[in-house]
Amino acid sequence: TRFYGEARSNPVFEVRRITHRKKPIFLGAREQWEPSDSTLVNGKSSQAEAFKTVKSLVPGVLDMRCNVCFEAIVKIDKLFPGHPQQVMDAVWGATYSRYKHVIVVDKNVDIWDYNDVHWALSTHVRADRDVTISPRRAGQWLDPAVSLREKGWQTQMGIDATLCTEEYEFWGEKPPRLVDDPEIVAKTLEKWEGKLSWRKS
Repeated sequence: TRFYGEARSNPVFEVRRITHRKKPIFLGAREQWEPSDSTLVNGKSSQAEAFKTVKSLVPGVLDMRCNVCFEAIVKIDKLFPGHPQQVMDAVWGATYSRYKHVIVVDKNVDIWDYNDVHWALSTHVRADRDVTISPRRAGQWLDPAVSLREKGWQTQMGIDATLCTEEYEFWGEKPPRLVDDPEIVAKTLEKWEGKLSWRKS
């Protein structure tokens, strides 16, 4: 959550004997701003389990990205109207309400590139149609957005950022997406390496 919690009582145990190697390597994790040990271990393990479960419950699930702060992004091959909503319900049902925000995108969106995800949010989403709000759901105690009085509860938000094909039926197909030729992009980045501060090679 990128916040430190207050000190609190924890179970106490008595140590009577310790065995160890000579020159041992101590493995630990420090809480800090991500990326960090704890966020990677916690986030990636939860992501793998969530992806495995959701993929087994709903057809067409291709990939899933989860961060430690309650957000999941799911890439799907959209098969039917209402498919993204089924995916949202599966994520919430299969992950013990770990993720309060779920974004569902089409298969042509790179979920590992936030610019691509934001493009889908900006060009595919109509709030009155594509945003689902579910109040008073079981949630994370660590969520700093929730008041002390309501700890353990959260409001879930699902965003269908897939292209609404029903809106484009008169075209006969989805509108084509403008994409740069990968070969030209690679040559350009190679030519201008170190000179384009706005884009990483």
